Amino acid sequence: MNLLDKYRKLLPIKDKAILPGIIKVADDVKISEQKRNTLKEAINAIASNCVDEINRGDKWHHCPESMAAEAEIDIIEKNIIAGRGALIDYLGACDKWKKAGTE
Repeated sequence: MNLLDKYRKLLPIKDKAILPGIIKVADDVKISEQKRNTLKEAINAIASNCVDEINRGDKWHHCPESMAAEAEIDIIEKNIIAGRGALIDYLGACDKWKKAGTE
């Protein structure tokens, strides 16, 4: 069983889907456009730093685990922008993605 299948079994199903079959979430929370832009900037900085660290290494392999981590990153990013997530979760997901693709 790959990591994506494990997520499908572990995550609760609620309201509407962000990524069908993986996670369901509640409606958006109201946040200001300024806060949304600040969150996007922070997300971009975290992602850029992660990619820079990967590029400094000698290897990268695209595998089921790295693809599942990419899907998780997308979900977390959408949750943060919608006011439902935390940047620390995004940072953790990026770290998981980096480890999956470089080990």
